[in-house]
Amino acid sequence: MLPVGGIFGTREDALRAQSDLHSLGVSPDETYLESISEALWTNLVDVDVPADEATLYEPYKEGNAAMLVVRTSRLSPDEIDDVLEEHKGLVVRMDVAPPLADVPMRESEDR
Repeated sequence: MLPVGGIFGTREDALRAQSDLHSLGVSPDETYLESISEALWTNLVDVDVPADEATLYEPYKEGNAAMLVVRTSRLSPDEIDDVLEEHKGLVVRMDVAPPLADVPMRESEDR
């Protein structure tokens, strides 16, 4: 299962996303809520984002308070993304660049 993370401006937004995921059948032990640390890459390790890609997310650290990590096979990564985005979360996944990155990511067949 591919871990998916969501970076949220408030802990409350993250908790609402977590609650929605639970209502869709994701088990509570398949989600983990953590505070954004000073060094954001320490959070991104939990979603298997390599250090060289983690630097792309550094601009998003400012003003964000919490990260929700989801490790489940009950929903597809795209379904998880939809829930996270519905609650104002920035989706974090391995090999997926953040929205403002000027970095081309690998083609899907190379992932």
